[in-house]
Amino acid sequence: MQDKRADISNLDFISIKSSLINFLSNQEEFKGYSFEGSAMNILMDLLAYNTYYNGMYNNLVMNESFLDTASKRSSIVSLAKNLGYTPRSSKTSTAVVNIKLPAEEYTDAKSIIQRNTVLTALNSAGSNISFTTTGISSLESFEIDEDGEILSYAATNVEIKQGVYNTFSHIATTPEDKINIPFNGIDISTIRAFVLSGIGDTTGIQFEWTPVKNITDTNENSRVFFINEMPNGFYQIQFGDGSFGKKLEPGNVVLFEFLLTSGAAGNDIGINDTSTVSSFSLSGYEVETVQYSTGGSDRETLESIRQNSLRNYSTQDRAVTATDYEAIILKSFGSVESVRCWGGEDNDPPEYGKLYASIKPLNAPFLTASEKASIVENLILNKSTVGITVQILDPDILYLNLNINVKYDPSTTTDTETKIKNVIEDQTKEFSATNYIGFDDDFYASEFVSNALGFHPSIVALNVEAEMEKRIYPTAGINRTFVVDFENEIYHPEKDFTIPSISSSSFYYTIEQSNALVKKLCYIEDDNGILKLYYEGIDTSTGSLTKVFVAIVGTVDYTTGRAVITLNINSFSEDGNYIAIMAKPKDTDVFTDRDTTLSFDRLSNRNVNVELKKVYRNTVQNSSSANRTYNR
Repeated sequence: MQDKRADISNLDFISIKSSLINFLSNQEEFKGYSFEGSAMNILMDLLAYNTYYNGMYNNLVMNESFLDTASKRSSIVSLAKNLGYTPRSSKTSTAVVNIKLPAEEYTDAKSIIQRNTVLTALNSAGSNISFTTTGISSLESFEIDEDGEILSYAATNVEIKQGVYNTFSHIATTPEDKINIPFNGIDISTIRAFVLSGIGDTTGIQFEWTPVKNITDTNENSRVFFINEMPNGFYQIQFGDGSFGKKLEPGNVVLFEFLLTSGAAGNDIGINDTSTVSSFSLSGYEVETVQYSTGGSDRETLESIRQNSLRNYSTQDRAVTATDYEAIILKSFGSVESVRCWGGEDNDPPEYGKLYASIKPLNAPFLTASEKASIVENLILNKSTVGITVQILDPDILYLNLNINVKYDPSTTTDTETKIKNVIEDQTKEFSATNYIGFDDDFYASEFVSNALGFHPSIVALNVEAEMEKRIYPTAGINRTFVVDFENEIYHPEKDFTIPSISSSSFYYTIEQSNALVKKLCYIEDDNGILKLYYEGIDTSTGSLTKVFVAIVGTVDYTTGRAVITLNINSFSEDGNYIAIMAKPKDTDVFTDRDTTLSFDRLSNRNVNVELKKVYRNTVQNSSSANRTYNR
């Protein structure tokens, strides 16, 4: 018996229509009927479109129903909510400043810097951006002359956060009210809530309600609330039900205070400030930058929500294994870019009863002391197993610089060579800053090349050479020894080659010259295992620049990739507070070890170097006979 059922496996419109026509053509009633040449063709189109749209709709619905395949943020956030995970909001950056006042301008009215005082700063684009004080600070005597007379007053080490505090109020109608906060850019870690019994009541201001941290620690009297992200990107707050958290009463007035921030745009403000020049300003005061702004981040990305929600669910909000600690740190602290944890038993040498966490923050090389203390306190008091000591380590950062040689066909584009170069540099920075950011990231030249070939349509071919960079942080005037471990074998040419494998950024060093001490702009390079210090001088015989070597400052083992450097610098030069040590890897790829994170510094002027070469593919200019000499 012939199977008259239609083929339901087709998903595109043409196949669906063809399947419908074939199905009807096999029916006795329509044998020999011309579907394409009659009004029935319109009906076939209508049925095919209806089937196609339903198939597409059901396919999209099913995709959005699973965390692995969902593409809409609202779907991913909703699925993460089912796993007990709240995506990270935008996070404000933090800076530290001294707020000073000359003694002659000091008055009682100016002796206190109130909480929520707004400071103005300039970002790299020259636009104003606001920072706010987080607490009350008093001005104390700061500078005193030899006679004991006070020259200035200052509030020292004042913490300021990027953004402006805002408020929002709501009158409860039922205990189950879900309160929507209609503001973009909220840092949910700064939300404070106060519940008043009614309009005109002030006693509720004495009691602050906080976001719930652990549902098992709450009871019917806990002053907590729950935060969820809504499909429109805003946040929704709900209070307890009388069992898990104290519930609202009809007529209660709820006051909210929170910080609206620009996220990552607030980072690196004041990075180039000096003791006399500051990016921050406050009317009537002098501001001195102590620590430039770091730690700001935008709201959590979709891929991050996918990964972290599953990790968070597996930990059940308790830290037992090393991966549990990693998941909790990534969830709880929005300023963390990458983290690697390991037990003391895996340390070298072993230290039992300890948990080590190496953390790379967003847009900064290291966490501040206050950020480390906050993470340790959160883990030990709320999550960690009894008897485990948590120690936060600064990450061992291996920076990546890329030298790219590009062959391009100018006949395929109207862009100038400068425009092509700028596009390739921008695309490289974007790709590298996205892909080389964590402890699990390695650099593979072939992977980069396969992506870079699409950076501009004129590219015919390219190759890339990676350069490794480590940074040391010497103290001017103090002799210190640094161990720089690149953890990759370093390229080592024959000893009669003149091209070094190791180089450095510039710094000032005091040398003896003509029985006098002279400050010179110096560099470091290797010479067959020896690290030498040199400055650029003039060759008296030729009048050209030459390297004048003045000291041996260390050694390097090319096989292990480890260098030992001893320096007593005079002052820094181009890089502010560090010296960059660069090395060329023997392999085309660069790998990282357990506590080493690969990083790409978008602010560095060494991160990308692009060289262009013209080629004419499939044209007479590039043919083998174009420049051939003929013998007549």
